[in-house]
Amino acid sequence: MREKIIIDTDPAIGVFGRDIDDGLAIALALNSPELEVLGLTITHGNVSVETGIKCAHRLLNALGRDDVPVYKGAASARDLGKKTEASDFIAGHLSSSAGKVSIAAIGPLTNISTVEKLNPGILSSVKRTVCMGGAVRV
Repeated sequence: MREKIIIDTDPAIGVFGRDIDDGLAIALALNSPELEVLGLTITHGNVSVETGIKCAHRLLNALGRDDVPVYKGAASARDLGKKTEASDFIAGHLSSSAGKVSIAAIGPLTNISTVEKLNPGILSSVKRTVCMGGAVRV
């Protein structure tokens, strides 16, 4: 059985001078026989949330995976606690599939923190969390 996963990301693939790490992670996850990507939730970070959404759609189109939904999340850290499409999507899956959904948080954690703030204790129902970090002096 494939592991169900939500990827919370700030993709900048295709934007000049920006990292490709999130795009590569998404492509690898979508092509993994071990994972079922339920959707991408986009947050601010490497680029604006609007640019991240465009990058995500462009990548999904290039991979022939337009079936994967993309949800708009936090536009900045000031959006912490503000309900978004992304927070609704994550909370909905965690509520309906407790212990069966993993989260790969590879961008700023504003969307993930918002889910917990709006639904206290819900993150305890995550099967597994994989988090990528690496900012220094930022």
